Amino acid sequence: MSAPSGIREYSGYSQSAVPDEMLSSSNPRMFQCELVQKVIANSTGSVSPNGRISFQIPSGENAFIKPCTAYIQATVSVSTTGATDLVYFRKSRLGNALFRTAQVSMNGQVVQRIDNLNDVNVINYCFGTNQNYYISDARIAEGHQFTAVANVATAVVQIPVALGVFNSNAIPLFCLPSNNILLEYETDAVANCMFGTTAGGVASAVVNYQLSDIQLVYESIQIDSSMAQMLRQEMASADQKWVIPFREHRVFQFAGASAVNVILGLNLSSVDSIFALQRGSPADAGTGDQYPAPAGTMKFDVYRDGKKVNNLDRREAIRCFSDLNLALSKLYDPTCSAVAFDGGALTRTLYTQTTNAAAGLSLFCAGQNLSKSGNSSLLLRGVPINSLQVDTSAFTSATLLIVVAHSSLMEIEPMSGLVTLIR
Repeated sequence: MSAPSGIREYSGYSQSAVPDEMLSSSNPRMFQCELVQKVIANSTGSVSPNGRISFQIPSGENAFIKPCTAYIQATVSVSTTGATDLVYFRKSRLGNALFRTAQVSMNGQVVQRIDNLNDVNVINYCFGTNQNYYISDARIAEGHQFTAVANVATAVVQIPVALGVFNSNAIPLFCLPSNNILLEYETDAVANCMFGTTAGGVASAVVNYQLSDIQLVYESIQIDSSMAQMLRQEMASADQKWVIPFREHRVFQFAGASAVNVILGLNLSSVDSIFALQRGSPADAGTGDQYPAPAGTMKFDVYRDGKKVNNLDRREAIRCFSDLNLALSKLYDPTCSAVAFDGGALTRTLYTQTTNAAAGLSLFCAGQNLSKSGNSSLLLRGVPINSLQVDTSAFTSATLLIVVAHSSLMEIEPMSGLVTLIR
């Protein structure tokens, strides 16, 4: 399984899975290697809500982690109030709602961390992917709605690892010390990631859930030891480092405020885009978490180091359409139909595979593009920002989320395995 195209574009850079160093200039065939599927079990066993999942990835071997191939497979068991209740995921209405945070560390250093991951995935999946992918492949892989039998609903889910560092360039395991990579997830509370109804659509509480048989699956490009040694020595002799560009997200939350004018100290080298969406309270069990359109006159003004970036009147929802697609690198993309009109507001309606109207969801997101170029071969395409000011109004739900997407570089020293980050 590879990450869906929208997530791959939004999370990282579309580059060859095979490093250039493995290609011969005189013969365009790959050096001798083989592809092996790796399966790693969660080191903490079964996991409940607000629990931690950990995978120790065996680095130090003569191999690369192939990008856009990593996913988590697990069995979800949900305890319900009614014997035959229906269970739905909240947030994006997919299994990725289970994970609140994700983090990857190398050499004990945090390389990438996403807080509010299941909120960020609402942007990635619901606006950044193809609509057909969302209503078919994603629901098959990650789950959408399942039915309890004797008060227990069970499903197997496969959730892509939506971290940019795994969806950009190949990761050279032979440049890192043994057992050096740690991938961790935190699961969310029941009320934040699931809700239930009876077969007739009446709200019915989900009691608890548990994840078991949790595995990390990815593809590994295996090379022989002489090739790995040659690559390390050539990079070292040329004073080169292995460079991996990737996309990151920072999420800022503001509770109970319809208007927010805030200055955020970022000090980032390459900010690509800014998003704003509001999240309703999970207390509404009948419809789950919603990300509704702003009420009344909306404002979404972005200032970079004191200078206003956007000058378009955002008071009508249609005026957000092209800006959001630009922020997602999806403007005029004929392969992606991610946003549609619904009830006069610019929202995405998440279709259901059931006649239960309570499982429907409409949502809204505003975006502002800051990338200087659409060329994916550029490592840092955004703009440097020390101080970001965001001025909003009419976001009246329980929580306002400001999401900053920015580019980062990870450099790996080939002999020592030292990891350096440029943000």
